[in-house]
Amino acid sequence: MRRKIVDDSWCPVCGLEPETSFHILWACPSTKDAWGASCKKFQKSTLMGPNFFNIVEEVLLNGKEEDIKLFAGLSRQLWLRRNMLLHEGVFIHPNTLVQRADFGKAMGREYREGEPTGRMDVEKWKAPPAGRLKVNWDAALNLTRGRMGMGVVIRDHDGRVRAVKCSLKQGHFDPTAAETMAAIHALKFCMAQGMLNICMEGDAKNVVDALNSREENWSRTGYLVDEARNLLNGFNN
Repeated sequence: MRRKIVDDSWCPVCGLEPETSFHILWACPSTKDAWGASCKKFQKSTLMGPNFFNIVEEVLLNGKEEDIKLFAGLSRQLWLRRNMLLHEGVFIHPNTLVQRADFGKAMGREYREGEPTGRMDVEKWKAPPAGRLKVNWDAALNLTRGRMGMGVVIRDHDGRVRAVKCSLKQGHFDPTAAETMAAIHALKFCMAQGMLNICMEGDAKNVVDALNSREENWSRTGYLVDEARNLLNGFNN
């Protein structure tokens, strides 16, 4: 699957300002309409940047559980809307986004029927067994700038967020290498936090299958798979 790279850096929704994560997920006029329709707390919110990560930190630190779930769900829907408008020319009304912003869809990836993909269809986040932590990881590539972003979210069996980490790495990577490096990033983060009873969950099927396999991996990313397997041997479960 080829990713579509565009030359225009302006917001595809309003066309008034350059597109940044803070603008498209929080400051765009249409985005404000969605947050305003979601609940009075977000409608009257005075949270400001300079980037969207500051907003996330504030919500995680001070928000109630239902606020965090709504925030995660609507953020996901706003990003999906941006991609649909950019690549398919379809605009979704803010009220529709709010209706779709349930926590289950926010933690997984939505697919259309018949969509060809090598990624696992994760419809809803599932809790790990009591006593273990669920570790979700993902990677994203910016091919034009030669950057890779890695994200890790760790939750307990009640769905409560225990730790979150994101990291940026310079270089040109293929999707498989990026996902495997993100898995390694997640494992090292867990070890550093002393979290040794875990369930790992990723959405790149080929990487998950490679980590679960006991066969020697001779692919281009085999050395990364070996590193991840060695790290897994250091966990209790």
